[in-house]
Amino acid sequence: MQNTTLNIYRKKSFVGAAMPYRVFLNGKEIAKVKNGEKLSVVIPAEQAALKVSMVGNAITFHRIEKEVVVFPKYSVSHIINCEIETKANWLGIISYGLFAATGHILVDLKYC
Repeated sequence: MQNTTLNIYRKKSFVGAAMPYRVFLNGKEIAKVKNGEKLSVVIPAEQAALKVSMVGNAITFHRIEKEVVVFPKYSVSHIINCEIETKANWLGIISYGLFAATGHILVDLKYC
C-alpha cells in the first residue's frame, strides 16, 4: 500500500500562540506544531482519525481540540494539505477559561 504525505500548516494566531498543538493519527502522536509552523509527515494511505489538541493549557479547564476523518483514497497525488486555524472564543477569554475554552480549532483538509 502506498503512503500519503500529510502537509500540516498552523496559521499564526494570538490564541494559544505560546503552546504547540499535538497532532494524533488513530490515537498515536505524529507531530507537534508551533504557531506559524509548517511540517510534513508520511502517513499510511488508509482512512484514519486525525486529532489536533492543545498541549497543556494553563488558564482554562476546557480542552481545545478537534477531530476529523482523513480519507487518503480521495487524494490522486497522495498529498493532503492540512491547515489548522485557531479562532478566539471571547466568552472564554473574558472569563479566563472558567466558563468556556479560550478558543476553538478549525481544521481544513485539501486533497491534491
